[in-house]
Amino acid sequence: MTNQERKEYRTAIIAAGGSIIGASDAELLELFHNLDPRRIPHAPAAEPTPKPAPAAEPTPAASGGLDAIIADIVRTEIAKGGPSIEDAKYEITNVASSVLCDFAEANRKAQAALDKKIASIKLPTLVTIKKPASKKASAPKVVHHMFKELLDLVSYKENLWITGPAGAGKTYCTEQIADALGIDFYSTGRVSNSFELLGYMDANGGYVETAFYKAFTRGGLFLFDEIDASAPEAITSFNAALSGSTMAFPCGMKKAHKDFFAVANANTSGNGASRQYVSRTQLDGASLDRFIMVHFDYDEALELALAPCAEWCAIVQKYRRAADELNLNLIISPRAVMRGALYRDNVLSLEKMLDYNIFKGAGKDTINKLKNHVKEAV
Repeated sequence: MTNQERKEYRTAIIAAGGSIIGASDAELLELFHNLDPRRIPHAPAAEPTPKPAPAAEPTPAASGGLDAIIADIVRTEIAKGGPSIEDAKYEITNVASSVLCDFAEANRKAQAALDKKIASIKLPTLVTIKKPASKKASAPKVVHHMFKELLDLVSYKENLWITGPAGAGKTYCTEQIADALGIDFYSTGRVSNSFELLGYMDANGGYVETAFYKAFTRGGLFLFDEIDASAPEAITSFNAALSGSTMAFPCGMKKAHKDFFAVANANTSGNGASRQYVSRTQLDGASLDRFIMVHFDYDEALELALAPCAEWCAIVQKYRRAADELNLNLIISPRAVMRGALYRDNVLSLEKMLDYNIFKGAGKDTINKLKNHVKEAV
């Protein structure tokens, strides 16, 4: 009831001799309708009874997003003759805030999951090497993730002891370092006496050179491979080359070339035999002190980049991780990955590939334990 209508009702009731003291709007209407019409000087038109508004058809919110959702809520509430405008505004604000909070949380979780997935992706290491011009220098495109660090250490004339599991790529990485430096590469496997390292004088009085002699006198990177499986006397001779600029060979004293670099590869840290490498020699502290010892593990990203079959590579890596977690005495190296063509081309079944490359004569209990662990990890 408007103020104007209220005034007219009161005037009419008073003119007809009625009392309006303390009367509410509803009581004013009742008093007015009970009056004798003949006594009413001029009666205002009775307030029409409002008809309920027709139910509004809900509008699809597909194209309007959050605004359309809110508009739909408003129309629905109006159609139902719902709460006051203030209550509706409060309800809409709560709904909108809840929707926005849910959306923000979902977006945060999705972004966190995406970041985690991206961080878990391992890519092969790419390096750019800046060296003086040399017709022999080259920069390998795909390398082990330790390559750049090892290259820097060798460039600073540090004597490296690279220790890591069999087949990790220690020897190949050392060759790549020599290529990157533009120098010749020489290597010797395990030796049983010093003559294999230093050379010897033959029956005719001629000196028989070795790879070590050539690297020391002409320049180059010399790799003493499997140094921890060599005779102690040979290692002692090698120590002399690492500690000074001259070296006594059977043919006389020789001065080290300015481009002589030395690296030793091993499966252990020089502390003697282990469960997997039972024939390794324990070196004395004086020998080990001449080296920087760097651990060189498998690079799964490099494996995948070089693998003939990505599916087989993934299988090998799963079994390797399981063997490590179970502390099993198994060596599962990238050499197994490189045989992936046999799996890809269906030369061997999966069971035979596992038997020939992973299990390698392991006991039944060990094999079952390994298989079950891989299944549980999936």
